[in-house]
Amino acid sequence: MRFLLIDDEPCDRELISAELAQAFGAVECRHAIRPLEVEVALHDGWYDLVFLKEHLAWDIGQPMHAVLAARYPGLALILLRHAEGEGLSVTEVCSQGPAESRFAQAVAYNLRRTVARSMLVDADTKWVEEARTAEEYFLRVQAAIAQVAFCQLQPELLLPQLLATICHAQDYTFGLIYMVEEGCAAVVRASFGDEVAALQGTALPLGASDALVTQLLRVGQPSFANQQTACPLGIPALDDASMPYAVLGLPFVTRTNTVIGAMLLGNTDNPERFTERDMLQGVVLAYQMTQAIEHSMLFSQMQRLQEQHRVVTETLHDAVYMVDRAGRIVFTNPALERLTGYDRTALLGQPATMLSTGNEQHRPLPQPDHGRPAATRLPYTQGQMVRQDGQRIDVEMSTAPLVLDGQPLGSVTAVRDITQRLQLEAQLRQGQKLQALGTLVGGITHEFNNILNAILGYAEITLDDVPGESSTWENVQQIVCAAERAHTLLRGMRTFNQQTTQTHQPWLTDKTYQI
Repeated sequence: MRFLLIDDEPCDRELISAELAQAFGAVECRHAIRPLEVEVALHDGWYDLVFLKEHLAWDIGQPMHAVLAARYPGLALILLRHAEGEGLSVTEVCSQGPAESRFAQAVAYNLRRTVARSMLVDADTKWVEEARTAEEYFLRVQAAIAQVAFCQLQPELLLPQLLATICHAQDYTFGLIYMVEEGCAAVVRASFGDEVAALQGTALPLGASDALVTQLLRVGQPSFANQQTACPLGIPALDDASMPYAVLGLPFVTRTNTVIGAMLLGNTDNPERFTERDMLQGVVLAYQMTQAIEHSMLFSQMQRLQEQHRVVTETLHDAVYMVDRAGRIVFTNPALERLTGYDRTALLGQPATMLSTGNEQHRPLPQPDHGRPAATRLPYTQGQMVRQDGQRIDVEMSTAPLVLDGQPLGSVTAVRDITQRLQLEAQLRQGQKLQALGTLVGGITHEFNNILNAILGYAEITLDDVPGESSTWENVQQIVCAAERAHTLLRGMRTFNQQTTQTHQPWLTDKTYQI
């Protein structure tokens, strides 16, 4: 069978040729577009069917199908139409004879079914392509959010950048991020768009039942609404406006099912913007943003802990250093630098034995508990530490192991310079010796004073009984003089003892109290 295809669309010609070959087996299909080509083809022989595109013209103002029907009576024509956006359709069958008409109608019917199937396939292909394009675009949005989350960990900077990334990528006209703070209010921590710029930093009570964001925070489920003109968003710039808009609400739910915030995304240019697919994609983005926010919060907490650790270690008067399992120093505080004279960079990575003389001795000093398990408390040791200049200083050390998940990581050692304390202790002991000596001297002077009083008393009585010009009186007078000199010496010793006690004992007491 012979067919003539007058069509300027190659895809349509391929479709019709394939359908004819499948229906009739061996067929001859000739193609023509311009009038001269059509006349040559019709002059060469008869065709069982002629397929003609309806919009083709023979000449200006003359449709080609009208010219062919007039010039070639009995020619079986099947008119084809290809409307924009609709694809190929079989619109009309033109034939002069009953047999030719029935045959043409049968071919046209089968061709209509083929075109319909082709249009369904094209529609499915178009839907798949649209879905694939949308998925690729959504993946790019996710990648952009991941890039922001990776590059920015400061919460005050992360939220505005995340919101701006989503709004720019999805063509949203406004957006807000609310974060729950102190368990009683939702505070705007990021805004996008002129409509909501003034809301930055404002707080909304969680008990406000007429606001969409508080409903999101209470329920923890996403929602969207289109063609809204009076939706209770808690956004005066939008609630009081007369133009409709679309809004999508997405809560931030953590792994522990705790709602820490919510995001509102809206569009005033397209009030019918949101669909179920937008909400499902939004849930994925909200989960990704929640993870980024949690990481940012952990990073902020870690920074605060590091700052607290820095302040504590730098303000300690006691030196502190950490060693790893190999015994090498991995951390020092400024007090250790002041104590040893070493720079911190010179200590890190060095063996801890470089600071020790190896003659540390156990001392049963009082041990503060600090709530640590008994197995992790080690006794204080007293020894000497070597400075950078070679000088040895007396120190007291306390070491505790560092254990993580049952695995030893090393140890931490606190070192205190006790040079001054040892000096004070020596002075205290010396003072105590002086005090004991003074007590002994006081007792001895008291006893000697009693003896001298007796000697002096009896000598004076003897002077009264002995003649004044005798040698005995002279001897007794010498005894009295010696006794008075001894008495004077004892008074001086007693006075010195009292002065020493009054002068030194309070000093010793004050220093003892300080120690």
